[in-house]
Order: sequence, then structure tokens, then C-alpha cells
Amino acid sequence: MPELLREIPNIFLFRSLDSEGNYTRIAFQPNPSFHEESYQDRVVHAMAGVLIIHKPDMRLCELDAHLEHKVEFGFGILGVLRDKTNLSLVREEVSAGQWTTAKLRFHLDGSVLLLKTISRDLDSSRYGFKPVAHDLNVAEAASIVRSNTF
Repeated sequence: MPELLREIPNIFLFRSLDSEGNYTRIAFQPNPSFHEESYQDRVVHAMAGVLIIHKPDMRLCELDAHLEHKVEFGFGILGVLRDKTNLSLVREEVSAGQWTTAKLRFHLDGSVLLLKTISRDLDSSRYGFKPVAHDLNVAEAASIVRSNTF
């Protein structure tokens, strides 16, 4: 994964769309001059979408991405990811400088070995983040959870 993150500036072309307050929207699309070296590269390189960045913290706040075209493995015999595959996430600042993923949606649409259709969905939300004491022990944490006051 670290290798993939280092390649992001080469995999995509970025274009600033607009800024509002502390946030900047940036569109990304596959860089036609990037040469894929792995299946992972092929899937990531086929994605396009929009990022929203929180400028003061330089943090990713939102990502909305989709496959621009289907991705075939082994000429489509081993597998195919269709262009209906998409990913979106929302990150929130839960305390000063601390960010976490609050919403994650993922839809995978494809097939394996020409026979097995794959369709997977993930829809996850987390909310109600509140700071707790740094020296919180297990008994105190259990008490907070049992009381439903978090």
C-alpha cells in the first residue's frame, strides 16, 4: 500500500474545481501516460472522481470515486470489475487535528472465471464521537458504554 500511495501523483491527473471556506474540491481522472504494473495499479488507475480537502489541516474530508471503464483480468477470463463499481467516504474531525472515517459506501460489481457474478455492498456510518479522558481505564470505559451516554 505505501508504494501505491507514492504513485498517486503519477496515476491521476488532478484539477481544482472550486474552493469554499476551508474546503477545496479537486477532480481526478486517470493519467493516460501512467503504465500499470500490477492488478492493483490497473484497478486504481481506472478510477475517477472528486476529492474534498480541508485546507488548514490538508486532510481528505470526502472522496467520491467510480471506475471509468471495466477492468479485465486475464482478458476477462479470470475476472472483470464493471464500471458500476464505486466508492465514497466522508471523514470528520472528531477533535482538534484528529480525523476519522464517519461514512463509507462501497459497491463492487464484477465476475470471476466467467461464471460467478460478484456484487458486494458496504454501507457503514459512525457518529456521536465525543472526547474521553486520556487516562481512561477499562472499568470507566465499560461504564460509559453501559450507560449509553456516549
